[in-house]
Amino acid sequence: MRSRDINQGPLSADVAGGKITAASLRPYKGWGRISHREQSYSSVYHGLQIGLNRRFHAGLGSVTSARSPRTMQLSLRVTF
Repeated sequence: MRSRDINQGPLSADVAGGKITAASLRPYKGWGRISHREQSYSSVYHGLQIGLNRRFHAGLGSVTSARSPRTMQLSLRVTF
């Protein structure tokens, strides 16, 4: 699970200098930290597909095909 603050304001030099407060830059005024937890997954698919068609005399034919898939899945779990 990944946790992030969805009420975090933009970075500002004025906050670091003490001219304004970080709360005044938050998207949801009057609220502090709003945590959002999510699970992150990723999947990548690479595949190769080859096909051969051969026509013979009198309309007869032959079809040959091969497929080679490769899938990689990544599961990310972060705990705090």
